[in-house]
Amino acid sequence: MINNFMTKTKKKKEIVRFDASMKPIIENLVDHIGGDGHTIWKDSILKDFPKAIKDRFVHVIESDGSYKGSIWNNGKMVKKLKGVYGLSLLGGICNDLGLEYDSKLGRGFQAQSYTESIRAWLKKPIRKKRVISSISSGMEDTMYPSDDNSYCGIK
Repeated sequence: MINNFMTKTKKKKEIVRFDASMKPIIENLVDHIGGDGHTIWKDSILKDFPKAIKDRFVHVIESDGSYKGSIWNNGKMVKKLKGVYGLSLLGGICNDLGLEYDSKLGRGFQAQSYTESIRAWLKKPIRKKRVISSISSGMEDTMYPSDDNSYCGIK
């Protein structure tokens, strides 16, 4: 006897990551947030990003009632707040872009470390790839420009 089981397959959720194509809006975001690792921002701060980025970073954040773990909104303590936690957002940008940063103690110092790393990345030109074909071998190599804009290596 053959049993036919129907299985539900979950659709894999595609993770959209920050990348160089988002450089101008990342720059605006970092200029707005600065090195702030404490604030929960309104979700509208991500209005220019794809929905999948918003889905990753917009959460309901709950207060634990302690001095450092309480959430304040308009001068009043609230139990929870829906928004984007600035420290997580800055860390997510660094991790998605593969940036190096120093680990610090304290949310403010860590946010500043993330921000410094992102700002250093923002100063670098966007590396445009160039495809070079070899007629003899029929192979294509993709080359990326170095910082001085000369094509010096295959990545």
